[in-house]
Amino acid sequence: MVPILAAMMILAQPPTPAAAPPAATVSQPSNRTVRADFRFAGVGRRHPVLYETARSLVLIRGTVAGRSAWILLDTGAGRTIVDAGLAHDAGLHIEPAPMPIVTPSGALAGHRVDDLDIAIADQLTIHLSLAGSADLGPVSRLLGRPVGAVLGWDILGRIAFLVDPRGPALSLAPSGLLPPPPGAHSVGLSARGRIPVSIDGTQVSFAVDLGSNHVVGLRADLWDSLAPKGADTRPWTVSHAQGQGEDSRLGVLPEIMLGDVPIGNVSVVLEAVAPGDGDGHVGMGLLGHMVFLVDAGQGRLWFRVATPPAPRLEAGR
Repeated sequence: MVPILAAMMILAQPPTPAAAPPAATVSQPSNRTVRADFRFAGVGRRHPVLYETARSLVLIRGTVAGRSAWILLDTGAGRTIVDAGLAHDAGLHIEPAPMPIVTPSGALAGHRVDDLDIAIADQLTIHLSLAGSADLGPVSRLLGRPVGAVLGWDILGRIAFLVDPRGPALSLAPSGLLPPPPGAHSVGLSARGRIPVSIDGTQVSFAVDLGSNHVVGLRADLWDSLAPKGADTRPWTVSHAQGQGEDSRLGVLPEIMLGDVPIGNVSVVLEAVAPGDGDGHVGMGLLGHMVFLVDAGQGRLWFRVATPPAPRLEAGR
């Protein structure tokens, strides 16, 4: 989960196991293996679901551990997280030993929970043998909705999903089964959810982050080498998922290239990103104005502009 702030820019049939991708097994630092089982609704009953946005972020209704809840889509979160209060009320087994949940904006105090079930009507059900648990109260207060779970890259990186702001509608399917939007451009997408972006002829690696409403976040130490000579920045405050604010800087790049598509007048938040974690990210300040399809199994992000640019930069989250 990364910082979010508003910014300017150009956008029941029984489950069928045969339609699901292979179960994922992920080795964790604790040496425990995490199993993720997917069951998609039958093709004739799999329909796009309406989503809502709060501060540009995508929220859908679903069930989490049998409880009706809002679910936040966050490709920047490596692990799916259930709200600690919901996990307790649902009687999930919560391991007593604390487990820091690492996010791009810092670590959340959390625990491991066993056997988490998440369901999205007319789309799919997911069973995770192990997930994270943390207090999502600050996120809920920020977004104005009781967020029961954050669906992270451990799930979203295993499936294909199409976000269409004209509905707004969300479609989920096994990798390779969602057609790209008509007239869409595409860029390569790594298994870690990163795409190549060109800034003044220099290629950088940006994460695709649905948990951020920045247009672009850029590693602070890259600004001087990538921005036009003399380009200025101004103070900016970014609020994090934990609820605290952090001083940052805000600048504007005259243009970036997303594949073969030039995007002009791009607002950029300078952020502290470890060099090994890539060069920055593109967030919903950009993606929220596009129809886009993310399919890490196919190694592609397809996109096309769907809505007009936002007219102004708004104060942060």
